[in-house]
Amino acid sequence: MINTMTDTQFKAMVKMCLTMAEHCKDTKDFKKILSFPDNGYGMAFVVMLSRLVDGVNDMEKICQTLRDIMMLEGGIQ
Repeated sequence: MINTMTDTQFKAMVKMCLTMAEHCKDTKDFKKILSFPDNGYGMAFVVMLSRLVDGVNDMEKICQTLRDIMMLEGGIQ
């Protein structure tokens, strides 16, 4: 059985990641708190976000990327 995440759950996860990112002083702090307790879609998102953090190494760009994701398909209310 494949564990799936609802749209609401995904949007909530992105919003939480953005909130954490906005309150971290740098990418090292953000990476320390970035985790997701399953092996499904949430973990896939966190792995990709972690790789983005490594590649970009700029918290403002990370926050902007998360904001952009939230704006997809009508955004998060």
